[in-house]
Amino acid sequence: MRHPSSWSIRAKILLLVTVAIASAQIIIGAVLLWREARRYADSKRDIMVAAAQVLASSAGQAVADRDVRGVRESLRAIGRIPGLTYVGIESADGRLLADMGATEQLARDLKITSASDTIPVLPLLRSRSVALFIPVV
Repeated sequence: MRHPSSWSIRAKILLLVTVAIASAQIIIGAVLLWREARRYADSKRDIMVAAAQVLASSAGQAVADRDVRGVRESLRAIGRIPGLTYVGIESADGRLLADMGATEQLARDLKITSASDTIPVLPLLRSRSVALFIPVV
């Protein structure tokens, strides 16, 4: 192969155009991947919040009455959601009333404490699990 300085102008322009097109495709691909990951994170948050709010609504009276059996009844249906590994309901003083499933959550795993929290994409991709905390009203 000849030294690049001895290449014809045609070869140099062809190389320049090829590098420019490849660079543009990589940049556009990265932007589209980021946007899709952002959309996935928002969708996942919305689904989790909706499920948690339904659970909170269905368990509200049982939690107010501290009726452990009633809380477990509410958990039974939500525990069948695919991908859900653990669900629990605590009283206002932090005492666990009922739970279903089992999971370990690492300190670095993602925690969402408000229905309006946005899920950052990079922590979501690095997180093994996502914890969502919704008040029962």
